[in-house]
Amino acid sequence: ELADRTHAMQLLRGGAAGETTGFAARMAALARQHVDGLWLDRLAMQGGNGPMSLSGGTLRPDSVPSYLIALAAEPTLMGTRFDEFVIEEPGKEHSGQPGVRFRAGSAALQSEEEERQ
Repeated sequence: ELADRTHAMQLLRGGAAGETTGFAARMAALARQHVDGLWLDRLAMQGGNGPMSLSGGTLRPDSVPSYLIALAAEPTLMGTRFDEFVIEEPGKEHSGQPGVRFRAGSAALQSEEEERQ
């Protein structure tokens, strides 16, 4: 039994079950890019270097493209692909909030979210 467990741990550490580094590096990259008046309220990631989707709000719509450019310059986020990019007026669910809403994401994650809803 001990040999089986040891073998299983070796497989997991070797990446047999997928990404072993987690999301910490990507979360740290997101934390480094601070823009006054811009906030994130939803974040989805798949795998350590897989698709990513984020959404939030901002008081200055012109800050969103520069924020995304700054994220793209982060080494751990380089190559992250956003298939969708939207800036819009707040809907009913966010009425009363100043500014605009934005979202940028991967089509792969959007499909999974739609299936869950």
